[in-house]
Amino acid sequence: RESVGPTRSDRDRSGLPIESILLLADSDAHMLELKVAELLTECLESRGFDSVIPVAPVRDSDFSLRHRYGALPNGDPDRWGYRDPAGAARERSVEAAQPRLTKAELEALVGDAPIIDDPGTLPTALDCSSSVRVAVFGSHSGLAGVRGYEDLVKVQSDSADRLYSSIDGQSIVNEWSQCMATQGFEFKNWWDPPASFEVQALSMDRITAEERFVASADAKCRRETKMESRLLEVESPIQEQLLSDKALLVAEFMEQKRRIVERLEEL
Repeated sequence: RESVGPTRSDRDRSGLPIESILLLADSDAHMLELKVAELLTECLESRGFDSVIPVAPVRDSDFSLRHRYGALPNGDPDRWGYRDPAGAARERSVEAAQPRLTKAELEALVGDAPIIDDPGTLPTALDCSSSVRVAVFGSHSGLAGVRGYEDLVKVQSDSADRLYSSIDGQSIVNEWSQCMATQGFEFKNWWDPPASFEVQALSMDRITAEERFVASADAKCRRETKMESRLLEVESPIQEQLLSDKALLVAEFMEQKRRIVERLEEL
């Protein structure tokens, strides 16, 4: 059975050093998406069901500019404010493509198996999702269950803490804040404006004139101060140093990632 699905795009990634470590290469990520959908469908077939599981959608990652530095997710804040219409459309398309599973199929697919990542104590009866994660990653938790993942993810929060406590980082954000003040808005940090509207980026409901006005000013100040690219320039060497301190862990994790790709090719 041939599956067709979206590939991971580089266009919204932040470009921080941790990305190349934690994320699979584009071709490998695409192979993973296809293989997981195929294995889930085969697992359901082996249990007497005929539903076809679609390829998982590519969603905005923690490495996107929007997550990292609050980049506006659309090119028309005068119309959309802080919302992400393209992302919302993708979600609707994905939801429409989902098969209508019976209760029995859902139990077979996701079940209620305990999350145990010790191979010596794995339960004997696994739902399809757990079975596929174990087959591909050797862990119920997927890539997050690979040794070293949590420690490496923590590099993100540690580098952000150092970025925003550094003189350079504070200076960049202050420039943005001062620009917003000239537009009539008092915001200390870039994450305050969308938070003030309790924005859910994929919801297109109740976009107020005020949200549009603030988002437009925000976009203007980001352009004028070059905030995102400058924050990236400051944070990158911070991350490089943090990763250098974890060189052995990085090497081990990269080896585990290589083995995952090998397993994918063999499955």
